[in-house]
Amino acid sequence: MKRFVVVAVVLVCLTALLISCGQTVLDWERTPVEGIDFDLYHIQVSSGTEDGAFKTETVEPTGYYSEEQVESAEVETIQLGKRNYKVTLQKIIRRGQDSEERVFEDESGTIECRLLSLKQSFRIRAKTGFLSAFDEQTVLSEETLKDHALRFLSDYIELSFIENYDYSCTTRDAVHTPNAAWGETRDEFFIPPTDNPSDETIEIVYYSMTYSLYCGSYRTNDYVTITFDPKGNIRELLVCFTGVDWSSVRLPNEDMLQKKAIGAIKASLNSNYRYEDSELVSQRITYAEDGKIFITCSYSVKISRDGNHDYSTLCAVRITFDKE
Repeated sequence: MKRFVVVAVVLVCLTALLISCGQTVLDWERTPVEGIDFDLYHIQVSSGTEDGAFKTETVEPTGYYSEEQVESAEVETIQLGKRNYKVTLQKIIRRGQDSEERVFEDESGTIECRLLSLKQSFRIRAKTGFLSAFDEQTVLSEETLKDHALRFLSDYIELSFIENYDYSCTTRDAVHTPNAAWGETRDEFFIPPTDNPSDETIEIVYYSMTYSLYCGSYRTNDYVTITFDPKGNIRELLVCFTGVDWSSVRLPNEDMLQKKAIGAIKASLNSNYRYEDSELVSQRITYAEDGKIFITCSYSVKISRDGNHDYSTLCAVRITFDKE
């Protein structure tokens, strides 16, 4: 299976959004585009296909990654949402030209804090122990776990900030049999049955709860994720706030976008392959560090080769906006 990504860049009017700590993340404006003039969009098939079905172009720069270790750094205070931490800078991670993470350790050495590239975005995780203990006297359930998460989260952000976010819960488990073992991620809160009659042994690896902001039908990269150990203790918090006023974003016509994307998929097939059908799997809209906004769509595409039976592959295109 291959994964191609369809990405459209939309120029939009963006207004400043104030985060709970009172800092302005964005303060600039761009001329909106209706999103219907697709002559302004450049379409590329992404690289990395395995079976040679598509004529591909490299659309992402080669993955640049570096880590700079910091020695003898002084103790400083950083702000993570509403909370302040006394920390020491450990290293700086750079991905690409604009992405930079600053990794800190608290005074006790038990907590790692990361300031991410997007302003007001951070990750905090327990290196040992946990960030917040679940009450052992409380029965573990989805509702009690959610209550625990929101109480913890309120120390970092105003809960009113995520009132319009969509909630989801996943469970990562490990399944063991006498002859095999595998992992599975369930899109739900799950507790293994205590009287499993099969030879399977199911262990919980972690729970994860996410609050995601949507722009129309597209999931944005404004989200909050809390990760728990099997007993409900909080191990990690990830807060990603872009500062984009998504209500001001003028999306391209969705039907036209899909037609252009499918057209690019068809045109990119090599001559011995035939397009049969496709289905939209997911779509999201992302604000990047360079100030651009991308719409990402993934498709399950059915193709055939040399008249043989059909098979499906996850197929991909990148659409970028270029007004010049």
